[in-house]
Amino acid sequence: MRYVKRNEEGEVVAISALPEVGYEPEQGALSGEMAAFVTSVGGSAELAASDWEFVRVIDDLLEVLMAKGLINFTDLPIEAQQKFLQRSKLRARARESLDLLDDDIL
Repeated sequence: MRYVKRNEEGEVVAISALPEVGYEPEQGALSGEMAAFVTSVGGSAELAASDWEFVRVIDDLLEVLMAKGLINFTDLPIEAQQKFLQRSKLRARARESLDLLDDDIL
């Protein structure tokens, strides 16, 4: 999950991967605002938007490579291992929050 900080006009002025004082959880329809923010601090909106999407592709690719035994988790640098674990936990938490049906009902 991403968190955003807005100014008095409601414009995004900061983005964080961690919840911090003054930041609110992203509401999902933020990609255009995030791209505009990244552009305002010197990036390309199109490239920034694709970066967010491409991170998910890399996550999935790493999971497939590890599942097939083509690479080991320990082959990754320590920093990459930590980031991968953090993202894996966040993605698992997001999947759990989307589980709208109680398994006991089924």
